[in-house]
Amino acid sequence: MQCRVSTVGYTSIGLSFDVRHSNTSSAFLQVQYTIAGVNFVDLASGVFQANAGDAWFNNRSADLSGIAGVANNASFGFRIVSIFAPGTLAYAASNPASTYAGGTLRYDMVTVTGVLPAPGAVAQRGLGGLAG
Repeated sequence: MQCRVSTVGYTSIGLSFDVRHSNTSSAFLQVQYTIAGVNFVDLASGVFQANAGDAWFNNRSADLSGIAGVANNASFGFRIVSIFAPGTLAYAASNPASTYAGGTLRYDMVTVTGVLPAPGAVAQRGLGGLAG
């Protein structure tokens, strides 16, 4: 799944989502982001594992607030991709009793959050920069 979302005017960007894994989908997902709209980078803390198939995993979340270029960016985007089991070159099925076969992932409640600075805070920050 891939989305482009403008974060212009916002700081402290976060992502949350619910995902349902079928029995034969990959057990592992990776959140990736782009700040230029072209190349995607793995989010280090963005690996998620399912330990069952035909099940929803709710409130998966990723914090992008510490990544330079994500906030206040008209070209920001993210995607969530299936990956091999970490440390291997093999897919693992969501249901341990199943074999990976492509499977299905269903997403719901995909939400990008951010903080819109208060007008006084922005002015104060600007004034501090001029005085310093």
